[in-house]
Amino acid sequence: VSLPPPGVQAGTVALKYPHVSLPHNTPPYLFSDKIFTPKHKLLAQLMEMGVTEMAATKALYWTGNSCIELASNWVFERSEESLKTPLVVEIKMLTADLEMKEAEMRDRILSVDSGVHMLDDDEMEYHAWEMEQMMDMSTEYESYKLVLVVNKSHQLSPGRMTELVGMA
Repeated sequence: VSLPPPGVQAGTVALKYPHVSLPHNTPPYLFSDKIFTPKHKLLAQLMEMGVTEMAATKALYWTGNSCIELASNWVFERSEESLKTPLVVEIKMLTADLEMKEAEMRDRILSVDSGVHMLDDDEMEYHAWEMEQMMDMSTEYESYKLVLVVNKSHQLSPGRMTELVGMA
């Protein structure tokens, strides 16, 4: 299986998706062309715990291939069904999701002349849902996101709104 290995600089991901906030647990080596090889000792230890080779490989991939405790916690925190998804498929799904989010962010940036983007109610609900999903995904790390809600009834100019939001 051709999977990106650990050790590639974290900047690779940031350069490819500069407008997307990646989850804290996104491996920095995700977009490398090198072949990932799990450490045999860690793989064997996970398999001795009754974990399948595919699930053990996934756990080592997503946790940095360096610690049995992190990898075993990763496995046991997931449903059996999610462990059946091949790693290559998970990587393709994540990459497609990142490509879509990056394209959406670029379109938003290019479509807004003033530099201020007004979210409607549907977008606010989506972002709230997205935040919940991020919180569910990351039990190991706490992530914070600043969301500023602006009351449109004040009818501020985009420049004034930007000024006030910048002071918040």
